[in-house]
Order: sequence, then structure tokens, then C-alpha cells
Amino acid sequence: MRLTVGIVLALAVFAIVEGQRFRRQRQRQRGRLRGRQAGRGGGGGGGGGGGGGGGGGGRSLYVPDPRNPNHVNECRNRVIHETSGGRNYFYSWKHPQTRNLKVDWLDARNVCRRHCMDLVSLETPQENTLIRNRIQQGVIHETSGGRNYFYSWKHPQTRNLKVDWLDARNVCRRHCMDLVSLETPQENTLIRNRIQQDNVEFIWTSGRKCNFDGCDRADLRPILINGWFWSGSGVKMFPTNRRFAGTWSSTGGGGRPQPDNREPQDNSGFGEDEACVAILNNFYQDGVAWHDVACSHKKPFVCEDSDEILNFVRSRANVQL
Repeated sequence: MRLTVGIVLALAVFAIVEGQRFRRQRQRQRGRLRGRQAGRGGGGGGGGGGGGGGGGGGRSLYVPDPRNPNHVNECRNRVIHETSGGRNYFYSWKHPQTRNLKVDWLDARNVCRRHCMDLVSLETPQENTLIRNRIQQGVIHETSGGRNYFYSWKHPQTRNLKVDWLDARNVCRRHCMDLVSLETPQENTLIRNRIQQDNVEFIWTSGRKCNFDGCDRADLRPILINGWFWSGSGVKMFPTNRRFAGTWSSTGGGGRPQPDNREPQDNSGFGEDEACVAILNNFYQDGVAWHDVACSHKKPFVCEDSDEILNFVRSRANVQL
């Protein structure tokens, strides 16, 4: 499965780049391009030359005016998603205002040029690799607090996908992400709100109970209270007997506060251990809340950036992210 953003030259999402190249071109072209219609001059190649095909109808290539304060502010306040090799890059699919924007080639150039940038020119193998890697990393549905998030129900390839906890982690990890770890109230609120807004029944998180070899340490006992951690980050969760709004549910299928490890108790000890953390959307008329669930259950999921995986990949030779 590839959760990728395709780039098409005509109606496409776009990446834009700034630098001395654009500023030099602007000086050379200001007089030449002002008033020129985009449809003239054909394909418009050469690093910013002619207005380029796909225009016509009086459309023209935008030329920022350094004497116009609005133009200056647009350049000064432009969004930068990445800096590499001394150049700044903006990815249309990562910004709220352009996330779903698909435009023709001329309009894409004009969006770029209003911010003293231009469509990306892949002049070196390193730059080509950078952009190819960025496209292949996967779809980002939301960015908040410096973290990128993927919602399985929002992507065509995973819209109806429900998988067990391990398979969900593996889908995330193939794209340098992991199941979401709700380590702060702000992040917990973000994900809970998204589930409510999108009317999603339940999702997997990276929450896990330490019920395997090596979990017999005194500080993890009793396991149901002190043995929970976020597997995506390795951060230990707060004891479950400390209740905070919007976290563990006050009820469940057995009417007991979560986590309750209900399945083994309800099946005379033969049920599967409820060792994974899911968020359920008012499933037991309890609001959007955390529940311990058997890891074999199948659910949609949320991925977020994995610092561990990203740092590992960055450390490999000839890999740029």
C-alpha cells in the first residue's frame, strides 16, 4: 500500500522553492514580462522565462512589485515547510489553505511568485531526491504542534480499512510514522475533536499494556494501573487510577471504569488480554474516551510522525528527508 501524493504537471499539487535564482530572474524579467500574456511564447521554459502554455485569455505571469507593501508582506510572511541545501521549500498539500488545491501550471506559478518563490526546478540529483522522497513519504492530513498526522478514514486507499493493532502500526511505520501517542492534553483534544467531527466510531492509538517478557519490574505493578505506555514514543502513561477529563472512560462493556481487562473476566479467563488502547466515540454513551481493547480487534487508525524512525532513516547514507 502506498499512501502517496501524486504530482501531475497540469492539474496538480505543487512544491515551490525560493532563492537567489528567483531574485535574479525578477530583475531580468520585470520589464520584459510586465503586461505579457501567458499564452504567448509557448512552453515558457528556461527557469522562469515566458509565461508558458496553459494560459491564454489575458492571463499573465505575476511579477511582485517591491514598491508595493502588500507584495513585500506576502514575501516576508511566506510559509516555509523545509530548508535543504540553502533553499526553502513550500508544499501545497501541507498548508491548510492549499491542502486540497489543484491548479493548472500557470496558476501554480502565480501562487508561488506572490510569495517570492517559483515552482521547483530539479537542477541537481540531490534536489530531485529530496522532492521524490517528500512525495513518497505519504499523505499528511493535518499538522499541529510541529507534528504531522494521517487519518486512515480520509485517504482513498484506507478509507474503509479496519485492521488489528499491529497491522495498523505497520501501515504507519512504512511511512516513517507510528500510531498516535497522546502525550499532552492538547494532542488528546486534537484527536478527540477530529474523531467527533468526522463521526468515526473508534480508532487505534499506540497505547499498550506491558504484558510481555521484561514487564515484571516493581515500578510497573500492578500492571493494570502502572503498566501502560505509548509504544510509538516509549513514554510511560500516567497511572490509570489518576483520572483526567477526556482520557480513560468511566465505563465500558462491563459497566466498570477503564481499563478493566474485561474479555478474560467475561470468558472465564479464556478471553484475550485487553492490552491495547483505543479511543471509542460514545460507544457506551460515555463520550469520546480511552478504552483497553484486545489487540486483535479491527479498527481505523491515526498515524503521526515517528522521531525514532525519521532519525534512523536520516542516519542512513544518501537518504534525505
